[in-house]
Amino acid sequence: MGLIATLKGLGPLQGLAWSFGTGLATALISRLVRGLARKELDSTFKSEELFMEEAEIVVPVEPGMMGQAEVRKFGANVDIYVKASDEKLALPKGTRVRVVDCSEELYIVEPLSGLIERR
Repeated sequence: MGLIATLKGLGPLQGLAWSFGTGLATALISRLVRGLARKELDSTFKSEELFMEEAEIVVPVEPGMMGQAEVRKFGANVDIYVKASDEKLALPKGTRVRVVDCSEELYIVEPLSGLIERR
Protein backbone atom coordinates (compact mmCIF):
# COMPACT_ATOMS: atom_id res chain seq x y z
CA MET A 1 0.00 0.00 0.00
CA GLY A 2 1.00 3.60 -0.53
CA LEU A 3 2.15 6.02 2.15
CA ILE A 4 -0.98 8.18 2.01
CA ALA A 5 -3.28 5.15 2.21
CA THR A 6 -1.35 3.78 5.18
CA LEU A 7 -1.36 7.11 7.04
CA LYS A 8 -5.09 7.59 6.41
CA GLY A 9 -5.91 3.98 7.29
CA LEU A 10 -7.46 3.23 3.87
CA GLY A 11 -8.01 -0.19 2.35
CA PRO A 12 -5.97 -1.77 -0.48
CA LEU A 13 -8.24 -0.58 -3.33
CA GLN A 14 -8.27 2.99 -2.05
CA GLY A 15 -4.47 2.82 -1.60
CA LEU A 16 -4.12 1.62 -5.20
CA ALA A 17 -6.28 4.53 -6.40
CA TRP A 18 -4.11 7.03 -4.47
CA SER A 19 -0.93 5.44 -5.84
CA PHE A 20 -2.21 5.53 -9.42
CA GLY A 21 -3.32 9.17 -9.14
CA THR A 22 -0.06 10.28 -7.57
CA GLY A 23 2.01 8.42 -10.17
CA LEU A 24 -0.01 9.92 -13.03
CA ALA A 25 0.33 13.46 -11.63
CA THR A 26 4.09 13.00 -11.16
CA ALA A 27 4.51 11.72 -14.74
CA LEU A 28 2.54 14.66 -16.19
CA ILE A 29 4.46 17.25 -14.18
CA SER A 30 7.85 15.75 -15.09
CA ARG A 31 6.89 15.63 -18.79
CA LEU A 32 5.82 19.29 -18.66
CA VAL A 33 9.05 20.37 -16.94
CA ARG A 34 11.17 18.34 -19.38
CA GLY A 35 9.32 19.87 -22.36
CA LEU A 36 9.90 23.39 -21.06
CA ALA A 37 13.58 22.66 -20.43
CA ARG A 38 14.04 21.33 -23.97
CA LYS A 39 12.41 24.34 -25.59
CA GLU A 40 15.19 26.49 -27.00
CA LEU A 41 15.09 30.25 -26.89
CA ASP A 42 15.69 31.55 -30.37
CA SER A 43 16.86 35.12 -30.84
CA THR A 44 17.09 34.97 -34.63
CA PHE A 45 14.66 36.80 -36.88
CA LYS A 46 12.60 35.37 -39.69
CA SER A 47 13.05 36.95 -43.10
CA GLU A 48 9.59 38.48 -43.12
CA GLU A 49 10.16 40.16 -39.74
CA LEU A 50 12.70 42.53 -41.33
CA PHE A 51 10.38 43.55 -44.18
CA MET A 52 10.09 47.38 -44.48
CA GLU A 53 12.71 47.94 -41.75
CA GLU A 54 15.35 50.63 -42.13
CA ALA A 55 18.99 49.59 -42.34
CA GLU A 56 22.44 51.09 -42.88
CA ILE A 57 24.86 49.78 -45.50
CA VAL A 58 28.06 48.50 -43.82
CA VAL A 59 29.64 46.79 -46.85
CA PRO A 60 29.10 48.80 -50.07
CA VAL A 61 26.75 47.41 -52.70
CA GLU A 62 28.16 47.69 -56.22
CA PRO A 63 25.73 47.66 -59.19
CA GLY A 64 24.28 44.17 -59.59
CA MET A 65 26.37 42.87 -56.68
CA MET A 66 25.70 41.96 -53.08
CA GLY A 67 26.70 43.93 -49.98
CA GLN A 68 25.86 43.94 -46.31
CA ALA A 69 23.62 46.09 -44.13
CA GLU A 70 22.87 46.38 -40.43
CA VAL A 71 19.29 46.44 -39.15
CA ARG A 72 18.37 47.39 -35.59
CA LYS A 73 15.39 45.31 -34.43
CA PHE A 74 14.13 44.94 -30.84
CA GLY A 75 17.35 46.47 -29.52
CA ALA A 76 19.59 44.02 -31.39
CA ASN A 77 21.78 44.72 -34.42
CA VAL A 78 21.33 42.17 -37.21
CA ASP A 79 23.72 41.96 -40.17
CA ILE A 80 22.01 40.95 -43.42
CA TYR A 81 23.19 40.41 -47.00
CA VAL A 82 21.55 42.88 -49.37
CA LYS A 83 21.21 43.74 -53.02
CA ALA A 84 19.81 46.95 -54.50
CA SER A 85 16.32 46.78 -56.01
CA ASP A 86 17.68 48.58 -59.09
CA GLU A 87 20.56 46.58 -60.62
CA LYS A 88 22.23 49.86 -61.73
CA LEU A 89 22.42 51.36 -58.22
CA ALA A 90 25.57 51.58 -56.14
CA LEU A 91 24.98 51.94 -52.39
CA PRO A 92 28.03 53.30 -50.54
CA LYS A 93 28.82 52.55 -46.91
CA GLY A 94 26.61 54.55 -44.54
CA THR A 95 23.62 54.79 -46.93
CA ARG A 96 20.25 54.47 -45.18
CA VAL A 97 18.02 51.93 -46.94
CA ARG A 98 14.69 50.16 -46.47
CA VAL A 99 14.20 46.39 -46.86
CA VAL A 100 11.55 45.92 -49.56
CA ASP A 101 11.79 42.19 -50.35
CA CYS A 102 13.55 39.03 -49.28
CA SER A 103 14.44 35.66 -50.71
CA GLU A 104 16.07 33.06 -48.45
CA GLU A 105 19.14 34.84 -47.00
CA LEU A 106 19.28 37.80 -49.42
CA TYR A 107 17.32 41.01 -48.85
CA ILE A 108 16.38 43.54 -51.52
CA VAL A 109 16.76 47.17 -50.41
CA GLU A 110 15.93 50.64 -51.70
CA PRO A 111 17.67 53.84 -50.62
CA LEU A 112 15.69 56.15 -48.36
CA SER A 113 16.86 59.20 -50.32
CA GLY A 114 16.90 59.64 -54.08
CA LEU A 115 20.48 60.97 -54.16
CA ILE A 116 22.19 57.66 -54.93
CA GLU A 117 24.70 57.24 -57.74
CA ARG A 118 23.62 55.22 -60.79
CA ARG A 119 26.32 53.53 -62.82
